[in-house]
Amino acid sequence: VIHNPFDMETIRDRKSSYQRKKTIIYAGRFSVDKGIALYLDFARRNPDIHCLIAGNGDVEADVRKADAELPNLEYLGVLNKKELFKAMDRADFLVLPSIWYENNPNIIIEAMAFGLPVVGSSLGGIPELIGEGRGHIFDPLVPQHLDETIRKAYSLPESSDAAMAAKAQAFARSLSFDGYYRQLCQLLPILEAETNPITERINTE
Repeated sequence: VIHNPFDMETIRDRKSSYQRKKTIIYAGRFSVDKGIALYLDFARRNPDIHCLIAGNGDVEADVRKADAELPNLEYLGVLNKKELFKAMDRADFLVLPSIWYENNPNIIIEAMAFGLPVVGSSLGGIPELIGEGRGHIFDPLVPQHLDETIRKAYSLPESSDAAMAAKAQAFARSLSFDGYYRQLCQLLPILEAETNPITERINTE
């Protein structure tokens, strides 16, 4: 597996503090497959945790309804990049509760580069990104496992968040375009050939 490349220079903001605020955030498309229902149900069952949610989509009406009913849920609307990272700085964890097989969610890479620890679903490519101590993984098919995972994350020392973020940032940094090309060259030696038309075109462009 070669992970998609990522340019760390596109994320110039960094998390300012790891002092916990008892706040989590979901950011992205509002649809059934993204596990929005799991996130909203978590907010209902855990009134002591402030739940930020940003984005729009097919189930936006459900989000707005929950926002009106739950004091601990805050709908932020659609955010640009600067606003997104400002919202991430308010949170302790990014939550991605997808119930379908995601491939390489860019929001996870952005959160990792920013320095925000991630709580993600065990389906698809998510565990490949946040495994090995780079995030917290839960099973979306097990009732209330999201609750247990977030509660467990909060039971750990605050210093664990910074350590996890450092591992995640190092991983995001490793996803450089140069590294991606080197891995491709190992699989396809022709890419390194001096007369290869592909590299000639890349160098020209």
